[in-house]
Formats: sequence, structure tokens, C-alpha cells
Amino acid sequence: MPPEIHLFLIWSNARPTFAKILDDLRGRFEVLTHVDIRWSAEKFASNMTRFYGVNLPSQSYKEVHCGNGPFAMVLVRDAAPKYEERKTSRGPVVVNTNMFDAKSVYREWTGGGHRIHATNSIEECRHDVALLTGLGPEAFLQERAARGAPDGELLERDLTGARGWRDLRELFGVLNQCTRTVVLRNFEAMPDEYTLAGHGDIDLLCEDPVMAAYVLGGERAFPDARRVHYYVKLGGERVPFDLRSPDDRYMEPEWSRAILQDRVLREGVFFTPPPNDYFFSLLYHAMIHKRRVSDDYLDRLIALAPGIGVSTEAVIDPAARSELMNGFMRARGYRYCSPVDPTVNFFVGSVGGFGALGFTPRDGLEGKMEEWIGGRKIAARA
Repeated sequence: MPPEIHLFLIWSNARPTFAKILDDLRGRFEVLTHVDIRWSAEKFASNMTRFYGVNLPSQSYKEVHCGNGPFAMVLVRDAAPKYEERKTSRGPVVVNTNMFDAKSVYREWTGGGHRIHATNSIEECRHDVALLTGLGPEAFLQERAARGAPDGELLERDLTGARGWRDLRELFGVLNQCTRTVVLRNFEAMPDEYTLAGHGDIDLLCEDPVMAAYVLGGERAFPDARRVHYYVKLGGERVPFDLRSPDDRYMEPEWSRAILQDRVLREGVFFTPPPNDYFFSLLYHAMIHKRRVSDDYLDRLIALAPGIGVSTEAVIDPAARSELMNGFMRARGYRYCSPVDPTVNFFVGSVGGFGALGFTPRDGLEGKMEEWIGGRKIAARA
């Protein structure tokens, strides 16, 4: 396997052992740099919550156990990473055993518990470094080299985004390091010309919506766990975000996973669906989630159609539009799914009802309906 960059954190209650740990790290890995980080007292608990992705209120066991003073971050290069299954607090997980085993030793040295944090994968390392510094691991190392920053430098900073995000470039710069997301629509003016008044909420399809919510510092808009609406501080405003996932059945789960897999980088800042998926996901949203296809959606669909070989007439004519949508779904083997979120409309009648994809009672239509609509009785409405 190619070399990997990884991270160790030595929380403040473990600092007396820092010199011993650093010396041992130099024997196991290439130590690239180390810095001290001090979080503000005001934001310490919320920083811990976002960093670990679990609710950790002020003076939680984690904070008391680890300490809330300055802590050390050490970046290392593992020249020969090895991955095997290890038993963790979250059950058996495939991890970088070089990192995991070193962390286990250092935890013994510091009295047991979790006063030492280390990354088990390169994905976890990207997540951690981005939140801690605002940069990916490679960019952080380059920035330090460019200004000749000394080892042991004290960085007085909370997690990136702790007081809100400056703009979408900063937000996606961190979010893209942490988890896979796609902006589903209304992204044409992003990132620099986005305004809340002009563009409304931001619809994100997320591989891991829970992680995305913690990274963004999102405030849940509704207590119902089925609702996916959050407020995020962005450019001095509380901007609404919808954090959707393949499992919430906003669209066919396999379709959502395909969009996340094949996503396209736009403006070097954020990801969007591939052109074909963008057109048909927008058509799906306009036909299935809305009571009627609005002029605004028609205009956008008409503008997009030539780029994927679809005629304007197929978009304008309601019958042709239904066959266009059904044809795409049939070709991909996708189904119309009633969303888990009870506030999202599901107007399957707009594409010809539950028989639209060629199912008949002989095929067990009733059972398929139960699967499609999650046991809820949904009227097929135009």
C-alpha cells in the first residue's frame, strides 16, 4: 500500500507523557510536524461535539477525562500501512493497525481511557485535520513549510466553522475533506453569488448526513428525526440546509448512491450530479415532489435538455414528460419511493400511478406498493 498521512492528538491531561510519545513515534513513523492547539473556553464543548460527532455538553466525562487545556497534534507518515480488523468501541472495524496499536500503547502510558486520539484511516485523518486547521493534511503541511513554521507552534483557534462559515468556499473546503456530498440543484450561482434571498435553501445529498450535520455545525430545525432540515451559520445568516441521504428514500436509494459515486466537481469547490442525473433528478423532483411542474422548473429543464439529447417537446408535453421519466426509471431499474420525511410530497400519479413501470397485479403489485411507500397509504394524484 502507498504511504499514508495520519494524526495523533495528545489531549492536555496526557501532556506529561508527550516527550516520551513523540520519541516513540519517531521510531515507528516519519514525524512530519507537531503543533499545540488551544480552543477557547466558550467553544470547547461544541468543538468536542463536532470533532467526535456525538453530543458532548460542557464538563462532559470526555472533557473532564481528556482535559480542556492546550493539546498537541502530531502528523506522521506511515510508510507501510497495514489494514486488519480490530475491536473498537464501535465494534469490529478494519483499521490501520500500525496506528491502532501505537495508540493502544500510548493510552496505557497515559492511564487508560481516551486521552490519546489517533486516526484509523486516511479518511478519518482528512476529517480531523480539516476541522482542526481548515485545510486538508497535505495543504496544511505545505502551508507550514511555506512560512517556515516551527514545530511546537501554538495555534489559538477553535474548529473551523465554530462561529459560522465565512462563505461557501470555506464551508465546502472543510466538508469535502470530511464526507462525500452533492448539491442537488439551484447551484448555478454558487459559490460566489449565492444569497439566501435569491436562492433559498441548499439541498445536499450526503453519504453520511449525521457526520455532515456535525461538521457544518447544523442546528436541527425540527425535533422529528425524519425531518432533514438544518440551519447553518453562513456569511452572517442562518441558511437552511436539507441533508438528504440514500437511506431516506428521497429518491431511489441506488440512484442516490450512483449520484454520490459519479459526482462532478464544479468551480473547484463543490460537487454536483453528472449532467444526465442532474436533468432527471430535477425532473423527478418537479414531477414527484411537487403538485405541478412549475414554469421555473420547466425553464431549467428546457435549458438542460439539449445537453443530454432530450427534445424540448418531450419536456413541455405532459404525456411525453411522463414517458421520459418512466423510460429513465425503467432503463436504470429504479423505482419511485415514498420519502421517509413525511413533509415531502409523493405524487406518483403524475407519471401514471404505480403501474407506470410495467408492474401488474400478477407481479405482486400490492407487495411492491408496500415496499415503495413504506406501508403508508398514498393517493395517486396528478
